[in-house]
Amino acid sequence: MFLLPGAERYRRVLLAGAAVGLLGVQAVFMQPQVESTVSQILAPVQKPLAGLAGFLDGLLTAGASTDHGAETAPTASALVAIERRLGLPEVIPGMAWLEVPVWSLDLERGRLVIAAGADFHLAEGQVVAFGDAFLGRLGEVREHSADVELWTAAGLRTGLSVTSDVMLPLRAVCFGRGTGGAAVVEWSEDETGHADGRLLMWRPRPLDPPILEQSGLRLGVLRQEGDPSRGEASWVVEHAIPAGAHGRVFIAAGAVGSTLIAEPAQRKQSATRLLPTDAILGSDWYALAADTDFAPTVSTDQGKVSGEVRVWRGQWGWARRLSPAAWEDRAVALHLEENAVLGAEAWMAFELPLPLFTRGGADLPRGLWIGYQDEAAPQPGAALEVLRLDAQSEKPQ
Repeated sequence: MFLLPGAERYRRVLLAGAAVGLLGVQAVFMQPQVESTVSQILAPVQKPLAGLAGFLDGLLTAGASTDHGAETAPTASALVAIERRLGLPEVIPGMAWLEVPVWSLDLERGRLVIAAGADFHLAEGQVVAFGDAFLGRLGEVREHSADVELWTAAGLRTGLSVTSDVMLPLRAVCFGRGTGGAAVVEWSEDETGHADGRLLMWRPRPLDPPILEQSGLRLGVLRQEGDPSRGEASWVVEHAIPAGAHGRVFIAAGAVGSTLIAEPAQRKQSATRLLPTDAILGSDWYALAADTDFAPTVSTDQGKVSGEVRVWRGQWGWARRLSPAAWEDRAVALHLEENAVLGAEAWMAFELPLPLFTRGGADLPRGLWIGYQDEAAPQPGAALEVLRLDAQSEKPQ
């Protein structure tokens, strides 16, 4: 066989180019099967190398300290206490309010997913609230989770009463539009009694327990949209979901079990820092190891969030340090003076730095102390802890 001059070199160039191209495709469009196979092959080498690099780094930077022991921080119990104080609705004779943690919030689909279901004796149609705010009703109930259909979801109709200073409350019905806009008041006994800024009270269904009307739950405030002079005006409901409802909600029940609080299942395990920083991924990344049988989502250092675990391979992985402000909509703030829980939009616009906690959901525990919003990303200590929220066994569809 006759080979052209340089054919072998061209073949090696083509093979190397194809390999680099495939690696680039894998990096951009990651295939879990390929990632798992490669990690199993390289893990026996990667972990010892990371540990050795961390040991050498410790020798060269022996004087550095990452001790946070002297730092005084609000505890997660403070957040829980304020959420319960704000969220527990008015006591109703013959009824009880069940406290259930929230797994996730999906405004596009108009629902909450809560981390309790048939195991907590929940049933479809039960009323869900937070404080004096009506949130919706239970939809599909699974063994360890359930859907809360928000009353603002597209296509849902909710009865309400329009308050008035000179006459009895007017009955009306609003129609949810989801992310398309505020719910529209599509029917009313007498629209002449409407006025901008009127308080709107939730009205129970005919088959609901009559005593529920004493709960005093609200929907929002009546507002007028459009131009009345051109016949394009409509009445809508101005409403916002309380920030505390992202963490826990309360469900009205006539018959209850042995407990009124569904505690979220949380798994944790002590961890060891392997490498405090990485020359390739960047200074915000560090490696850690833990003897776990679960994939953690966050690491903490003496009770304070140290990083978000992004990659986990068996019993070790990589975490990324984030400044408290970088958590954005995944964090809530605790306003201690007003005993209020603030969402991202509120605390990011606040002038003074506020203490931030994890919002929770999607396998991330709620209420972990992050720090004050003006702080820099923390350096990981040598002794860490990894955590994961296991609030339900089945994933919502």
